[in-house]
Amino acid sequence: MEQITIRKIKGYEGGTVFEFRYEGIPFEVYDEEKSEELIGKFLNKKTLHRDMLRNVAYIRTILNSSKEKLLVIHYKDRDNEETVKYDNGILSFYEGKKYDDESLNYMKVKFQPNDELKISFSDFEDKQIIEYPNIKDTKNQFDEMVDHINSLLNVKPVYLNNDTKAIIETYKLFYDENPDFSKEDINIKIQTMLSILAQFDISFGDYSFYINERMPESLTLLQMVNRLFPLGEVTVIEDPVKLKETAKETIRIVGKTIRETIGNNQDVNEALITISKTIYAGRYNLVSVYDDIEKLVEYPNINLTYSEANSSTQLVKRIKKTLDDNKIN
Repeated sequence: MEQITIRKIKGYEGGTVFEFRYEGIPFEVYDEEKSEELIGKFLNKKTLHRDMLRNVAYIRTILNSSKEKLLVIHYKDRDNEETVKYDNGILSFYEGKKYDDESLNYMKVKFQPNDELKISFSDFEDKQIIEYPNIKDTKNQFDEMVDHINSLLNVKPVYLNNDTKAIIETYKLFYDENPDFSKEDINIKIQTMLSILAQFDISFGDYSFYINERMPESLTLLQMVNRLFPLGEVTVIEDPVKLKETAKETIRIVGKTIRETIGNNQDVNEALITISKTIYAGRYNLVSVYDDIEKLVEYPNINLTYSEANSSTQLVKRIKKTLDDNKIN
């Protein structure tokens, strides 16, 4: 098949620049439209590009339906500048600079296989290296950069472990749709779903929730959602995790009841957040079957109105009754 050649450059405010070049041979299943859409979304996420390991992993994930022949990535902001080059998947060049915040002096490291690892500084002669200002901090930076280069030698595309596979299968049952990890609201969808399902004894992994300024959230889940961004919409999973039938039926009933209750509500995410907050407050307030609405409303930082808490508790009771009627849980 014809070779793919992609070259993108994106400038951001403050002088930050991210660019990459990719050449590869597409496999039969190559989806050009999906790849272009995900690349566009990736370019727009300025905060992601400072981590070169993530840049390489994400691009390889987005373009994993082709065989990589060449990958060059360059990133620059006011503190750092990095360039990596891979030939046939093997790191063939690395150059990185770290700038001092105040003086704008820099340390530069250059690496090529079968060549010397080279280090240079911008403002002193070789004989003065021992007297270099902040030499201890600079040595630590150099050690970190060497470790960083070592990690860049073997960057793999994003993969799905059993926990993430189970969560994706759960999402499909709960929302009756495929998850799309490139969408802006995917974190809300995942967080609220698992926070709600915890009330019905459905959980995967150790996801400790806390109340942030908006909703119950697990930092572990947030990191997982961010990591899976380059997968985009997940339609098929290789070697899927098989959930127990009782768990699958519970997830279906909880999701369907919630979807029917929300209906065509224009702000579905806000409705999910309200239900999630009510369940969280009930779980940690130890309110028996949510009989005391006032205690739910008074839960610290939960910011629920009486009406929101009352309607959500009625929903929980309705779900429990449906589960009992179906002899689940």
